[in-house]
Amino acid sequence: MPEASVPHGSLSPEIAKLAKKLADDPRSKVFIPLAEEYIKGGFYQEAAAVLEDGLKVYPTFVTALVALGRVYLHLDRKDKARAKLEEVTKISPENLLAHRMLAKLYLETAELESAAKSCAIVLAANPKDEEGLAIEARVAEQGGPVGRERRETTPRRKTDSPVQGSTPAAPDGPRKRSAQASKQLTRLQNLLETIQARRSDE
Repeated sequence: MPEASVPHGSLSPEIAKLAKKLADDPRSKVFIPLAEEYIKGGFYQEAAAVLEDGLKVYPTFVTALVALGRVYLHLDRKDKARAKLEEVTKISPENLLAHRMLAKLYLETAELESAAKSCAIVLAANPKDEEGLAIEARVAEQGGPVGRERRETTPRRKTDSPVQGSTPAAPDGPRKRSAQASKQLTRLQNLLETIQARRSDE
């Protein structure tokens, strides 16, 4: 078990409890909270081991993939972190946590277009995101395609303007007035017919 490499006295009761649950049921998703507890305690190697084992059972579990990417960053395994986070964006293209971490990684390796794309997704969700804005500024300083990527990522707003070449819809006012006049005319005709019928009977 991963906790074997950790001094026994440093294990929290919560870690011990979760580790026992996982040992009793290796297919349980309790490996996620167990990994989080290891991360809280700074036991990144143990967290990585738990997450790697869990992903063998649930290979497309996005939460676990993001957590493992984060742990790899703590362990300075940037290539592995990048691989896991890019895997996340294939499964969940707008995962903000993954794109936030990827934007930093891409910036470090001067992959400005990729950094701009990830950054744009973060800022599309929250244009005031301070970390996203800071990364965007650094990308721009290095000549990255920030403006273009932001425009391509931001959804276009719908307008009420008619499409060029199309015929505008006619206003409802004249139609309503015409219908009302027709009804009134019909009522008058019926009334006249009734009067004429009564006169004939007389």
